[in-house]
Amino acid sequence: MMRVATWNLERGSRRKAAGQQQLEVLDALALDVSVLTEPSPALLALADEVVVSGGPGKAGRRPWVAIRGSSLQQRAAGALWVAADLEFHGQTVLVFGSVLPWLSAPSHVPELAGFRSSEQFFVEELDQQVAMIKELAPKESGKPVIWAGDFNQTLVGPLWGGSALRREKLQAALAELGLEAWNRCAPHALAGMFTIDLVCGSAGIAVQSSETIDNTRDGRVLSDHAGYIVDLRFP
Repeated sequence: MMRVATWNLERGSRRKAAGQQQLEVLDALALDVSVLTEPSPALLALADEVVVSGGPGKAGRRPWVAIRGSSLQQRAAGALWVAADLEFHGQTVLVFGSVLPWLSAPSHVPELAGFRSSEQFFVEELDQQVAMIKELAPKESGKPVIWAGDFNQTLVGPLWGGSALRREKLQAALAELGLEAWNRCAPHALAGMFTIDLVCGSAGIAVQSSETIDNTRDGRVLSDHAGYIVDLRFP
């Protein structure tokens, strides 16, 4: 069984204590691989265990995505994504970690958005990431895929912080790739909202169990996002 997680560590990027506590939480979960967005300095210090996104950005900006695990071989990276092969019990699995553009991304990261609108930035970034997954794990190869990270869009429930177009495009992308969003009905840390941090993968992989990582510890908020774990069994 493979134990996979994703979590947005945004507060750990800004607060040393939060970053260390996040690592303590993650270390206690016995994960095989995790996709961690807005990674903290504490996480990035584990250089032998992580591969990270790259591409253009502001001077000194930390990467947007990190994949943590053992036996990782980085395949490719862009500004908002990184791909790695994971060897697991004699099988090679493509792990694709990503962030998709959020509503205010054009003003937050103009060096990445260029002069594109928020919707155009989202759609074009999504198309690029889908193309990379298809290139790195062609359907005919039968190579299993795990696509996880902060998609900045719910697949069910309210559209807060997203849009109907983004949801439609993301649903179409998953269908095109033959992937399922296993935790799409998990709760966001915000009451009444479903998760935007998704763990998706090839339809033939069985989900044994799933759980949510609490975004608080000892009364302290560690992130504005909850984290998510999915236990998988491969055919």
